[in-house]
Amino acid sequence: MENRIFNDIGTLALDFINHTSRNVFLTGGAGTGKTTFLKFLKGNTHKKMAIAAPTGVAAINAGGTTIHTLFGLPLRLLDDAAIKNIRLTGDSKLLLRELELLVIDEVSMLRADVLDAMDYLLQEVRQVQRPLGGLQVVFIGDMFQLPPVENQQDAELLQGLYPSLYFTDAKVCPTLDILMLELTEVHRQSDPVFIDLLNAIRKGNLSGNELDQLNGMYCQDWTEKNAIILTTHNRHALQFNEQQMSRLPGLVHSFTAEISGEFSDDRFPVDRVLNLKLGCRVMIIKNDHSANRQFFNGKIGLVTAISDNEIGVKFDDSISVVLERETWSNVSYTVPRESYILKEEILGVFRQFPLKLAWSITVHKSQGLTFEKAVIDVADAFTSGQVYVALSRIKSIEGLFLKSRIPLSAIIKPPVVESVFQRGQDITALNMFLLEGKKAYIKNLLLNTFNWQSLKVAIEQNILLNPTFKSLREPLERLDRYASSFSKEISKRIVVEGHPDWQALGSRVAQAEGYFIKEINATCIDPLKDFVKKNKDDFIFRGEVNLVKSKIRLFQNKAQGIILAKKVVEGIGEKISYAPIDTVEAYTKQVLIDKIKQDLPQLSGSVPTEAQSLQFFQMGKSIPEIAAARSLGIPAIEYHLASYLPTGEINLVDIIPQKILDELLPHLDEMPSSSIAQLRPIVGGRLSMGQLQALSIYLRR
Repeated sequence: MENRIFNDIGTLALDFINHTSRNVFLTGGAGTGKTTFLKFLKGNTHKKMAIAAPTGVAAINAGGTTIHTLFGLPLRLLDDAAIKNIRLTGDSKLLLRELELLVIDEVSMLRADVLDAMDYLLQEVRQVQRPLGGLQVVFIGDMFQLPPVENQQDAELLQGLYPSLYFTDAKVCPTLDILMLELTEVHRQSDPVFIDLLNAIRKGNLSGNELDQLNGMYCQDWTEKNAIILTTHNRHALQFNEQQMSRLPGLVHSFTAEISGEFSDDRFPVDRVLNLKLGCRVMIIKNDHSANRQFFNGKIGLVTAISDNEIGVKFDDSISVVLERETWSNVSYTVPRESYILKEEILGVFRQFPLKLAWSITVHKSQGLTFEKAVIDVADAFTSGQVYVALSRIKSIEGLFLKSRIPLSAIIKPPVVESVFQRGQDITALNMFLLEGKKAYIKNLLLNTFNWQSLKVAIEQNILLNPTFKSLREPLERLDRYASSFSKEISKRIVVEGHPDWQALGSRVAQAEGYFIKEINATCIDPLKDFVKKNKDDFIFRGEVNLVKSKIRLFQNKAQGIILAKKVVEGIGEKISYAPIDTVEAYTKQVLIDKIKQDLPQLSGSVPTEAQSLQFFQMGKSIPEIAAARSLGIPAIEYHLASYLPTGEINLVDIIPQKILDELLPHLDEMPSSSIAQLRPIVGGRLSMGQLQALSIYLRR
């Protein structure tokens, strides 16, 4: 995607998402690259981003969490009374306040009442009386595919409140000013005749001739095609798979998924218990990301070998592979109060072979898959999008076989009102929207980045608690004056007719970065670190030391924000529509590492590596700072420090946050062993390997 020309819709979407505050709906038919776009965006935005989806499986596939988990929503009808009774935790509120970008995948399944609940909660939590609390939201999906799923009772109640269950009928939707960008280049199919037929089915505009052409694929000898059957109902798929399995000779081999931490049934990407026989038909549900590219998500073959740790599969194109268990993560998002940096936290892990029985599968479970050939059994389609989703899984019309003819009544067009979107396929208009959006976003980014009010308040609130904070008054006032002058200059440079001189602006921000980073370290961070060094061993000052450390982190976050803003503005000057987050983080980290290394004495190489880490820690350096300065991983530093738990030179709370310890320790009293293998299922992915080792050492004591 990154190599395409600038006026490509995907590249423009990245530019809108990264460099404006615009709400975007990225749509497109099956096989146009929506999933690829989402994966690329995840690693190529500088914004604090969370990914959510309406269902558990969709969330796992997208690499995010469910909307209900993110917003603490109950799994029932969400009328006004239910919404106003929702009580979010302090951590959830902090996350929603700090979030800069929310991506909702498979948005066709998002219910109207859920979007309205999100709007209410975001306005309440963020204290911004704008739609969705001013949070930028990117909707990804195809309204002509699978609709919202709900039981009949709730559907009837909701239809009394909304014209339809689709999110486009939410009360907040018309106020969101959503820009709709449509990916039109189909990658799954290449035959233009088949593509045109699929588009007609997708939008419910199938002519009589096209319906006849479709039903010309009816195949009486479908049983001889050796192809997967896509059917509308789960019971049909289950029954057919069981019948076919029972006809095979030999033993059934059962593989139970390894589950640790939180991983609910509705998120299982494959069966918890996978039953296989030699010769059974299976489908792989992952892509081969190696250079060989021997398989893709949905490729079908026969099981040729079975052992405890490996499954041999020979695909229909005669390619053979050996598969091991794959790992899927159930993720959540958190914003640690000490850093205010959004982090992805693994709540649970699911390990199983990436296989499903492939004699038959439901249309719902086929979404996102690609098949070389398939038998389609959708004459009983009961909801919009089912026929289109089923047919669009197949790469070519030659691989399409109808088990039964499809009546026109089965091709149900969704009741979607597209007037809530601002259509944006005109490149000239898009570039005009983009320019104005960039100017507003960058101005706001820089004004917020160089605003010192929150830091001044944080220091003033604690001046009576620690005299060191008094010394920060004068430098903060000076930084505030310079920032105010700089902000006025920035506003003049941006608020101009046409395109600002982005390169000149980037150079000016780079100058400001050099000044402010130096001043923050010399006049704010260093005095606070001196206090920590002098008093860290005095138990009387333990509370004050921790308070000062928290303010050090605030200044470090401010420095990182300035570095990031400079990188973003420079990227616009270089006409980069995305900001690879690893590049930004590496640059930010290096600037700060250079400063850390200047402050650290050179330790003798004869000092044991654990002792070097301890010395740095005793100087007041944080674990991430030590890891950066020593070019080691954070878990390695944690393990170094853990080795001093028995001597009392390090406390467990220095390595594992107190909140996590409070949750874990009551469950560990009756542990028969303190081994890492015993601890891992209990901690559920909340601890790094270094922290696990520390906990193991602590328990052995």
